[in-house]
Amino acid sequence: MGDEKEYWLALSRVGGIGAVRFRTLLEVFGTIEAAWQAAPEALRVSGIGPAAATALIDGRRRIDPQQELARVIEAGFEALTWLDEGYPDRLREIAKQPPELYANGKIEARNR
Repeated sequence: MGDEKEYWLALSRVGGIGAVRFRTLLEVFGTIEAAWQAAPEALRVSGIGPAAATALIDGRRRIDPQQELARVIEAGFEALTWLDEGYPDRLREIAKQPPELYANGKIEARNR
C-alpha cells in the first residue's frame, strides 16, 4: 500500500466526511495527505463546511494514520481507493462512490 493510503484510511474514520467531502478535499488540496495535514484555517475555507472541518481537526488528535494502515494489514485486508487501479470500474460510475474499499482476497477482473 502506498504512503498516501494511510491518510485515506484515517480520513474515512472522521465523522461527517463522506464521498462528496472526500472529493472536495482531494480537489482543493491535491492529495488526501495534504488535506489531513492542512492548517485549520485552510480547512475552514476548503468548502467542506465548518462542522466537517472541526471534525477533521479533532480526528487528527485521536486517529493515527499509520495505526489505521497497520490494523487493515494485520486483519489481512487490502484497502483500495479511487486512485487505485484495482478499484472496481462499475463503482466509479455511481454518483457517490465510496472513497475506499476493503477487500479480503483478490478482486478478479470479472468482479470489478
